[in-house]
Amino acid sequence: DEARAIVVVPDTIKAGLVVGGRRGHGLMSVRSADGGWSNPVFVKLTGGSVGLQVGVQSSDVVLVFRSERGLSSIVNGKFTLGADAG
Repeated sequence: DEARAIVVVPDTIKAGLVVGGRRGHGLMSVRSADGGWSNPVFVKLTGGSVGLQVGVQSSDVVLVFRSERGLSSIVNGKFTLGADAG
């Protein structure tokens, strides 16, 4: 009910051997003022990392943006996913 936008990126690949990268392609839809959803647009999820890492991982990513600030961050290309350990 509170979502301003949703991004779905299936089959995101993350690989690394000291230096790593992440890449995936998906779709984003934004809620309009009348409560409907926009037509989906294509998005690309990319990133890099450095550190103690070895391996390859595939995952599905679903992002739900609940604020206008979060939505403007992804539209302007200034969105960063958090770090994880496993």
